[in-house]
Amino acid sequence: MKIIFYSDSLEYGGAEKYLNDIVSGFCSEKNKLYVVCSTFKAFGEAEKKTGVEIIKIRPKSVFDFLSFLQLLIFFLKISPDIVFINFRNTFSCQHGAIAAFFAFRKTIGFLHAAELPNKCEKIGVLLRRFIAQNLFSRIGRLICPSKYVADIAISTYKCNPDKVRKIYHGVEQKPLSSLFIKAFINDYDLYNKKIIVCVSRLAPEKGLEVLIVSFKKVLEKIPDAMLIIVGAGSLLYDLRALALSLMIADSVLFLGFREDVQNFIEMSDVVVVPSLNESLSYAVLEAMMQTKPIIATRVGGIPEVIIENCGLLVPPNNAAKLSDEIINLLYDNKKAMELAINGHKRGLSCFSKDKMFYEIKKCVNEFIERGML
Repeated sequence: MKIIFYSDSLEYGGAEKYLNDIVSGFCSEKNKLYVVCSTFKAFGEAEKKTGVEIIKIRPKSVFDFLSFLQLLIFFLKISPDIVFINFRNTFSCQHGAIAAFFAFRKTIGFLHAAELPNKCEKIGVLLRRFIAQNLFSRIGRLICPSKYVADIAISTYKCNPDKVRKIYHGVEQKPLSSLFIKAFINDYDLYNKKIIVCVSRLAPEKGLEVLIVSFKKVLEKIPDAMLIIVGAGSLLYDLRALALSLMIADSVLFLGFREDVQNFIEMSDVVVVPSLNESLSYAVLEAMMQTKPIIATRVGGIPEVIIENCGLLVPPNNAAKLSDEIINLLYDNKKAMELAINGHKRGLSCFSKDKMFYEIKKCVNEFIERGML
């Protein structure tokens, strides 16, 4: 089977990790796969796979007709059986989706984040929302990572409920490097310190400013605590400046983008996800798989994952409450272990990569057999 995966993202985050995972899953089926993307750096994992061809086509703007034409010609030339559109949000990937429709290809969308309407939206945003509604109405199936996103797709973007599928992300525990972990702890003098880890893009919606502000209070109670932030993004310099202004910069490590996030999660005493908006957090799932206690915000799809006694949920944008829960959990080893064990059991039963692949392939086969609804 010939499959095209399309993404227009210029960053690496959960949506790009997801697409890399999906490409890997279909590689094992010995299909001919093409990844059409705006930057090669987001799809390094896919590029390593045999049978995968990476093509760079980067739209310069919404009105970039030349890029649309390139996509259309490529889709017609390859004549794929399925086109997967990796919608990072409802306003992304419009060139690829429209090109797939003009090429009369069967299309499945992955919708990672859905924006809620805003009373003060400008005409341009309303127009883009109108376009998104029309695109989604023409997609054969729309896969959403949580009930939260699926509900918005149906209510706000008027998607046919029969086309929408809720399929949770899945992860697997990657091998750890005990030598690296030991060396890192030694290099940064982390022995006997309480380590808080946050794995996230450095973007406004991730709530990292709140985490850094809350960490100042944590240090007042637990002076040997260390905050490790793993991820890259546009807010790096602002976040570093914030840590400096709070005089806690020596206790905050910014590590940038890392492929081996599992090693840093393994070092942690607690994993924190302070998002202001989140469809479904990979960091939560990865922490569960590694039997680590989690504190996350009660936003988006996160409460669908962290249920009672599997982790702690706090209100978003509330530094005082977040710091209180971090301090309490770092002091209460018994509670932390209980949450970690329960979370691990839930992760294995509900959020494995095998389960995700099974549900996606089931959706694809159903679509091929039944077609549009």
